[in-house]
Amino acid sequence: MLIIDDKIVIAHMKKCGGTSVCKGLVETLPKARIDFLGYTPEGEERSAASRRRKGLWKHSPVQDIVDKTPLPRENLTIYLVSLRPWWDRVASFYFHAKRYHRKTGHKYPWVKDMAFSAFLRSPYIEEIECLDVFSGGPDGQPLADVYVPYSSLSTWYTTLATELGYPSVELPEYNRGRPKFADGYLECYNAADFELMAERFRGEDAMLERMGMSHPRPTPL
Repeated sequence: MLIIDDKIVIAHMKKCGGTSVCKGLVETLPKARIDFLGYTPEGEERSAASRRRKGLWKHSPVQDIVDKTPLPRENLTIYLVSLRPWWDRVASFYFHAKRYHRKTGHKYPWVKDMAFSAFLRSPYIEEIECLDVFSGGPDGQPLADVYVPYSSLSTWYTTLATELGYPSVELPEYNRGRPKFADGYLECYNAADFELMAERFRGEDAMLERMGMSHPRPTPL
């Protein structure tokens, strides 16, 4: 989570490009203009400590940001970064866990011998938040002011940086070790896996439909 000039708040779920957005802005903007949890070693420590105290942390839901940020809500513009399809988020997290376990030998130990299909049926799938829970209010209404589509994340980032006084700054890419698939991550799923996840993220799909921002459902696998 990143706050800029006490008026811009960037919230993000896991595997949505939010870390690249926030880390890039943290490295660009003067420290006096920002407050953040995550993205640097010190920021990660602050995030973990605040989370232990039931406070805000790097991936705080929008309702928590509204409730726990001391800044007046009417002065804030909350951006949700970004609307990445759930089928990409889920698979991206799985490969992220695989990659880091190979690097560290101890982070995400559960993933060592776990196939993708088994991950979808394990408790670890709860790591991937549903948009309607993460950014919706008690009645399901969207709480963020701006929902940034994943497909236009780079363009949005450059526009925001320009508005903040840093023209022509591009969205950085920190993670170059991701597997490449011709059709996104869809080929990771068989039909049963995809339908299982479609049921899990049914509320997210319904919320996007109401907002007029739904992702085209992929053709049957």
